[in-house]
This record gives sequence, C-alpha cells and structure tokens, in this order.
Amino acid sequence: MKILGIVVCYYPNVEELCYNINQYVDYVDKLIIWKNSPIIESEISPFANNNFNSKIIFMGNEDNEGIAHPLNIAREMLLSGNEKFTHLLTMDQDSIWENFEYYKEQILEFNQDLIFSPNINRELNSVNPFTIVNMCITSGAVFSKYTLIKIGLFNETYSVDCVDYAFSFEAKKNSINIIKINCASMKQNYGVLVNSKFFGFNIQNNSYSAKRLYFLARNCILLWRDYPKEVDADFKKIILKSYIFGKAVKILLLEKDKFSKIFSIFLGFFAGIVNNRTKRY
Repeated sequence: MKILGIVVCYYPNVEELCYNINQYVDYVDKLIIWKNSPIIESEISPFANNNFNSKIIFMGNEDNEGIAHPLNIAREMLLSGNEKFTHLLTMDQDSIWENFEYYKEQILEFNQDLIFSPNINRELNSVNPFTIVNMCITSGAVFSKYTLIKIGLFNETYSVDCVDYAFSFEAKKNSINIIKINCASMKQNYGVLVNSKFFGFNIQNNSYSAKRLYFLARNCILLWRDYPKEVDADFKKIILKSYIFGKAVKILLLEKDKFSKIFSIFLGFFAGIVNNRTKRY
C-alpha cells in the first residue's frame, strides 16, 4: 500500500495545520499541501516532525481553486503511475486524527478496491468494526486506484460543497462500497462554530459567509437535479431542512448580517433551480 495524500489549505493557522498533519504524515508516502491562499513555506518547518519535510510537496498558485480541482490534480498524479501510488488520502486543513495508524491497518486488512472513511466526530456508535454507508465526506477518505478510475473526476462544477455527495453517488452507481471504519476516529469542524444566546440558552451554530451559503444552497439543488435516483425523499428533506429553509431560520435567530446571508441562500436556491452552473456569485 503506497499512499499519496493531499491537504487543501485556505488561510490556515500554520501551527494548527502542522499539528494536524503530524497526526498522519508518518503513515503516508507523500503529501501534497495545496495552497488555495498564500502560505509561507519556511514558517512550517519549526512545527514539523522529522518525516514532515521529506514527504511534503507544495502545489497550488495561492488562488482559491476550491476542493475538487486540487483533488483532480492529485488523482492525475496518482494515476500517472510514476511513483506507483495505490491509494489517495484526501484531507481538510482542520481535520484532526486520533488514530490514523489503526485506520491504515484496517484498510490493509480489507485489501479490496473500496472507498474508506473514518468515524467523524464519533457520530456512529456501533459495535461492528465497520459499516457500509451511502456517503462520506472528502476529509479522511481513502480511495484505491481502481475506485478513482471507475468514478472519474471530482466534480469541479460543485468546487467545494457537495463534492463529497457527488463522488459518493458516483461510487454507488458503479457498485463501489464506502466502508466506514468505526474505531478510526477523526474530528472535523464544519464552518466557523459560533456560540449564540437565544432566550438565555447557549446554542452552537456552524456559520458560513454569504458567498459560501449561496454555493452551498445552489449545489444542493444541482445535486438534486444531477442524481434524481440517489437523492431520495429523506435526503431531499435534509437538503431543505438543513441547508435551505432551516439554515435561513437559524441565521435569522442567531447570526449577524442576516439579510445578505438569507438572500444568498435563496439566490443560490433559485440558481440551482434554473441550472446555473457558473462560478460567479
């Protein structure tokens, strides 16, 4: 097993980024740090372990190119066969591994062409060592070379949001299982976690910029259009409740900049309905 990893970075806290990378860099063979924003490479060295610098390559032109495009570059690098990589690990900058070594051991035991995912934020409480799931997020996912060939490119129309849902649905269409390794634990943050008070109660909410909310809403509707069989009734309810109307209500009650954020959600909603796939906001 030879792993090529990629972590996509956008204005990271360098010390936190290095801490997070140090949790798994010993177990990959090469790691791409993709720069979607300026990163001073020399600042990373003081926080790196011994294996860090020998395995790292920096890529990206410091413009925000989303997630799908960098992942496609890493996919192309793996499929070129020049360094005989067998698996691709995709990571976010703020994902924190608890036991990546165990995760890798379990993948090796399977020895099958599958997609693997850790137990994110311990959301799945199961006595079984693994579970077949319908979807997984990009961060922490491990793809075999075969699955990358079968599924094809990561969808650059979506760029960031729903890229994970799209590749999960493509896996399902190609009869490729997604295996969640239940004792492999990884912490993941979604958006900026904001603590707000509502009638004296402390409520946590994942906050996004107005621009991000536009693309989140639009991409959910495009996903609905692109995968009519895979987006079932339950998932449609999740889209409307969590990403469209429910999100708008939370913003109205808990966040600042209410008008521009709620307007962006519904602008994105209608952009998806009319099949607007441009990258313009």
